[in-house]
Amino acid sequence: EHVQSNNFDEVISVMNNHLQRFRKNDDKALEKFASWLNSSSCVKEAKIICDSCMYSLPPQSDIKVVFMFNSHEIVVNLYVLMDEKLKVLRIIQCDE
Repeated sequence: EHVQSNNFDEVISVMNNHLQRFRKNDDKALEKFASWLNSSSCVKEAKIICDSCMYSLPPQSDIKVVFMFNSHEIVVNLYVLMDEKLKVLRIIQCDE
């Protein structure tokens, strides 16, 4: 619902609430998050593009997510801060 209306602030809030379960020292936290996304009924695919590959302090990761509504796809990139508690910083909609 929030994705369809381009209310990405709410989407980030929902995702960050879920991410509170994971800690940076959990080597599988990003994979668990992608798996959770893939289990959502509105997600066609969530794929980790890179893990801690963006050089910032702390590093960031990129997850490509394809949301599906009826036959319409919305493709976004999630940028996840790999801090002590993982956190989605921003969502950028793609033209794919």
